[in-house]
Amino acid sequence: APALPELDDFEKARREFEITGISAKMHLMDLLRPGLDRGDTVATSELPLLVGRPVRILGVLDAMRLVDTQISAGDRWRGQWRAWQERDGPSAGTMEFITLEDEFGLVECTLFPKAYERFAMVIRGYGPYLAEGVVEDQLGAVTLNVQTIRLAGKPRVKAPRYAHEAAG
Repeated sequence: APALPELDDFEKARREFEITGISAKMHLMDLLRPGLDRGDTVATSELPLLVGRPVRILGVLDAMRLVDTQISAGDRWRGQWRAWQERDGPSAGTMEFITLEDEFGLVECTLFPKAYERFAMVIRGYGPYLAEGVVEDQLGAVTLNVQTIRLAGKPRVKAPRYAHEAAG
């Protein structure tokens, strides 16, 4: 049998991700960031220091959830009505919560109804994604209020679209 060339760590991890969707040796963003980051993104570990500021983050999709919102009469009396109107207009709608992950941690990202309407079709598969928004502190939990999100270039690693595809 012919001798196979020795694979470097990058190539071994890339093949692990393509086959299983995970790697024990490195984070997926370790493989993706070098070809995608222009130096203008922040790590999720830096977000607690940037509350109230606009940022750009680069990460892969870890989880996503849709929520249909309604504004009740009780919310109007608690002062929420004005905040909802200013953010999303007179009616609410579908919101999306996504968790993006980089080599340094996770961040919960919120797409309020207007952002969800604009970007719902963008979020498909692992990504990676470039998200821009304002860092917020929600009762001690740091989140990103997403204003724009897009696929961050062509991935160098073909990952399964859903976890069950990796399982076989």
